[in-house]
Amino acid sequence: MKTTDAWKNDIRYLGGSIEKEQELILQFAKDIREVVIASAEERKGPPVRPQHAKQLAGIRRAEFRIGPNLAADLQTGFLQAGKVYPAIVRLSNAGGEVRASDAEKDLRGVAVRVLPDAGQAHDWLMTNAEEHHAKDAVEAMATTLAFAGESVLTNVLEEFFGDDANFASLARKLTNMADKISGIRRLVMSVGPGDALHILKTLSGQMKAPVPSLASETFWSRAPIAIGQVAVKYMLRPQAAKESGDTPASLHDELAARLRQGPVVYDFCVQRYLDPESTPIENARPAWNSPQEKIGELVLLQQDLGDAAGRSDDAFVDTLAFNPWQVNTPDFVPVGSMNRARKLVYEASADAGKRHAGA
Repeated sequence: MKTTDAWKNDIRYLGGSIEKEQELILQFAKDIREVVIASAEERKGPPVRPQHAKQLAGIRRAEFRIGPNLAADLQTGFLQAGKVYPAIVRLSNAGGEVRASDAEKDLRGVAVRVLPDAGQAHDWLMTNAEEHHAKDAVEAMATTLAFAGESVLTNVLEEFFGDDANFASLARKLTNMADKISGIRRLVMSVGPGDALHILKTLSGQMKAPVPSLASETFWSRAPIAIGQVAVKYMLRPQAAKESGDTPASLHDELAARLRQGPVVYDFCVQRYLDPESTPIENARPAWNSPQEKIGELVLLQQDLGDAAGRSDDAFVDTLAFNPWQVNTPDFVPVGSMNRARKLVYEASADAGKRHAGA
């Protein structure tokens, strides 16, 4: 297959220049840092991630296996045909609130850290929705900020009801509604009614899709990365058949039951850049219209997530900060405004959490 770097011609910077985009991203980082700290102060507890707050499973007994027929133009850094590396996997709900039941509407995410025998560890980050709700980093950040924190009504009701049981059964419904209304208002003010409507419709449709099992979910990167001269999006495609039914209250328990019986395996695939229309670099909304090319597998080894080792692994993984810019060698470069913003925003989020926890 002919290698092309024509995708580089599709790079467009927010605000029209590298300098303007950098100003925006620095402001994004400042905003997310404030959200993490303010959220911890509101809850009077330790800081949590503004997204993917609830870990469903933290796994250290995993392997990233590269296929024997890996294309020559993808053999870069640790991506070498036939190699097998240990991996760390974090599966999570996408929301910024830790809810008791996983049956509530949400997206799911997976972060995979590959541990090569040379170079740096390498992170792959994916979500179980192929199309992004936002077209660029501006819309993505506006959505995060719009629905971060609590409304004034939430704070008033919590102060009034305190620990009264009526608050949990009735007032919580009112506060959830108030938070959603406040978030929608903030989003409309940030991006305008048209884009806000698209974002809300996309998220609503994606979040209500049932997830009977994490083992049968497909996860997409949604933002591209350059592997050498080749721009790709990547994905995890389950080898298990798609389950039917509703989302269980505990996706952790469902996955744990499977892993006690045997390994859970996903195909690791890439989709190559073709042209600006069918595989856009800067617009994250559309799914890429290019073939899925399997280049390896992610294997969650048979294990007991509830034994001492499993509990220890879970606690360890929850301390990690994953970032798409955590790459094996400089030959891997995340591209598109979504990724360029993630570099500083993810670092700011992790740093704010550490600073607040140590304060």
